[in-house]
Amino acid sequence: MLGFWNKISEIGADREAKSISEKDLILTNRIVLFIFITLFLLFFYNFVLDGWTPFSRSLFFGNIGAIITIYSLNHFGFYNASRIVLSWMCSIYPFMTSLNSKLADVAGVEEAMYYMPRLYIIITSVIPILVFSYREWPYLALSLAGGFVPLLFFDFIHEQFAVGYHQLGFSGSIYHVFNAIALTAYSVFIAASLFFKRINEQHESNNLKLIHSLEKKNAELLEKNTQIESQAKDLETANYEIKVVNENLEQVVDKRTKELLDQSIQFQLFSYKNSHELRAPLANVLGVLDLLKGAESHQEIKQLVDLLNKSCKDLDRIVHEINHLLNKAVYKEED
Repeated sequence: MLGFWNKISEIGADREAKSISEKDLILTNRIVLFIFITLFLLFFYNFVLDGWTPFSRSLFFGNIGAIITIYSLNHFGFYNASRIVLSWMCSIYPFMTSLNSKLADVAGVEEAMYYMPRLYIIITSVIPILVFSYREWPYLALSLAGGFVPLLFFDFIHEQFAVGYHQLGFSGSIYHVFNAIALTAYSVFIAASLFFKRINEQHESNNLKLIHSLEKKNAELLEKNTQIESQAKDLETANYEIKVVNENLEQVVDKRTKELLDQSIQFQLFSYKNSHELRAPLANVLGVLDLLKGAESHQEIKQLVDLLNKSCKDLDRIVHEINHLLNKAVYKEED
């Protein structure tokens, strides 16, 4: 049952409807179904009481024709036409049914048949306000005219077909007052409904703007969150790179520190050789030279020359060792 209700409600919803909102389309389909069920129950009740009368026939065929017409228009995308037909059907249909019943059986006309159609028209006159939005005012005005015209010309049209209230012998003293009351009630009912419709649509429009604003802000927040997540990933990558650099830097610092220690040792050796080992052979050379100045014999000179030669060789060896230490320290520093 629920599946059937939803299927009926969504007739025409599969088409791209620019002239009608999905809410108004669903409401139109449901109102049509509700009216069809109501009028069918009325037909069944009248058929049981009076049989296959002109009124029963009008109810039966008019009801079926109306629902088929409106659903067909919606199915093919003629949404404005379907809503206008629905609005006029709810006023013209009871009027025509009442008129047809009077013409078919003048003798069976009762006084209530001049009151009940108007009451039905007034009640159903709100339907155009339900299915049309305020911005669709041309269609809304045209649909509302469907209820106003039958009320305004109810007696005039009946009199043209010789079935007017007084023409059939009715003489109620308040009948003309009822006509004025019916038109007044219609006007007040429509004005109040339009006012309510206007206020409701303004609130709905404000709500839609608020929802759109919230959706926009939500989209901005989502974009900001995406940017933050991207920045967090970039920061995580940068932190990892910094960590790697720090680890490499520690290795470089350790290596450089070791090299500096090695160079320091080399320079200490150089300082030691320069201050101790280099000065000893140099002192020997200087001492031998002093001795040579006072040497008298050839033998003594020869011994001093041998000592000088040995001291020079020691001095040369130490100079080579110092050069080796210096070269080794310099090469490590360049590396």
